[in-house]
Amino acid sequence: MSLFSVTALLALVASAAAADFDASASTNLAVYWGQGPNQARLAEICAKSSADVIPIGFLNVFPDQGLGGYPGVNFGNACGAGVFKNEQGVDTQLLSGCTQIAEDIPKCQALGKKILLSIGGAVPDTYRINSDESAVKFADFVWKAFGPKVTPDAGPRPFGDAVVDGFDFDIEHNGPGGYAAMVTRLRELYKTDSSKKYYTSTAPQCVVPDKQLADAIQKSYFDFIWVQFYNTPGCSARDYISGTGKFTFDDYVTAVASSTNPDAKVFIGLPASTAAVFTPEFYLNPQEAAKIVTDFKNKYPRQFGGVMLWEATASEKNQINGKSFGDTIKDVLLGQGIPRGLNGTQGFNSTEGFNGTSPGTATPSTGAGLPIKQEGGVGDVTPSPTPTPSPTLTPSPTTTPPPTSTPSTSTPTPTSTRLPHPDVSINVEYLERKNNPPSSETSQEETQDPIKSEDKKGGYKGRNTPRKRYNESKKQPRSLSNNGQYRRYQGPRRRA
Repeated sequence: MSLFSVTALLALVASAAAADFDASASTNLAVYWGQGPNQARLAEICAKSSADVIPIGFLNVFPDQGLGGYPGVNFGNACGAGVFKNEQGVDTQLLSGCTQIAEDIPKCQALGKKILLSIGGAVPDTYRINSDESAVKFADFVWKAFGPKVTPDAGPRPFGDAVVDGFDFDIEHNGPGGYAAMVTRLRELYKTDSSKKYYTSTAPQCVVPDKQLADAIQKSYFDFIWVQFYNTPGCSARDYISGTGKFTFDDYVTAVASSTNPDAKVFIGLPASTAAVFTPEFYLNPQEAAKIVTDFKNKYPRQFGGVMLWEATASEKNQINGKSFGDTIKDVLLGQGIPRGLNGTQGFNSTEGFNGTSPGTATPSTGAGLPIKQEGGVGDVTPSPTPTPSPTLTPSPTTTPPPTSTPSTSTPTPTSTRLPHPDVSINVEYLERKNNPPSSETSQEETQDPIKSEDKKGGYKGRNTPRKRYNESKKQPRSLSNNGQYRRYQGPRRRA
């Protein structure tokens, strides 16, 4: 077969696969990728997963704050440490060594997956758009960098010739300014390329209205609204299952009905394992997830879009009867049900995932003092020197944990103050012990390295590792790399 014939056949297969995606369906599964500990390559996830949409995160530094006036990105272990320079030759935070992602996006698209670039995340907490004018320029930049390649000198392109299928907004900080204008500008740019359809999604918190995204949802056009029904007590999926608080899916359906796109699909966002949330209670086992999905899919057959999961690595590690958590949820969406008694693993298997002893080192971020890349595992890269020195994290004094309070019997009311995102899981107490070793009188229990500490029952409550990293007294996960640096893992967000 000639090269031309092979190329034509691949194009035909890709076209047929893409045609299978139905944005109006109520059975779509979206799974975030890009921040998993020792995550597999994107192409591997696409080949194994039944996900229909994969937002990859994150573009987490905005031009108004970024070095050299450029945005910056972080995709965990998937990119090298090299960066683009701006027009004046100044180093930026836009990574230039994302060749694996560039290779993998077309493979995923050939399988019918929609790949979105996710903007925002939980770390750093300093990003913002300063004005609507900045928002329009920001949209123009990401379109040139990640959209169709118009000219050979189109400027920096982290994914090379690969073209994403749209953009996702996972905005966690600093208010609503600029996002409606940015989304509106992106929708205008979508119309300039008739070769494919582009999508826009957003991932608000379950509190209504969301302080960051409610304005954009009302004033601009989104295709998908995947609500994070986790990490926020009072409106989470766990509250629905437990009969507490106020699960806010109904409120989002109402909000979307009066928005610029009343046909936008609303998704139930869930963590893919206990390793993907701050506290295990926010995780729903497959039977619990099946109940909430079935209830709202039946209640809102037109508005219900499917399920969003944070995130791909946690899903793959959480195997249920030989299937990942994500594939199990896809079966639920397709009406194939869940075998009785299957609860799924409550986190990573003790022999899998990051355990504090993996090879490789983390390169600190210049903005938050948190690692910006995770080396080791599939997709190893050799880091180049970081363009700017990393700030030193100064530990705060150790404080005595407050006594555990008696749970209130009143119904919790969701507020805009939610649990911190796992992206910012900094265990200052451990860092202080590391930098200021205790005296010899200190007990062995007090000096035990938390990375090597497992609970008495043999279970692990960590966030992104099989080892015990869950601080019972402070309700915070511990997220450390093997060299003592803090690993940046944008957990449920988101994520993150």
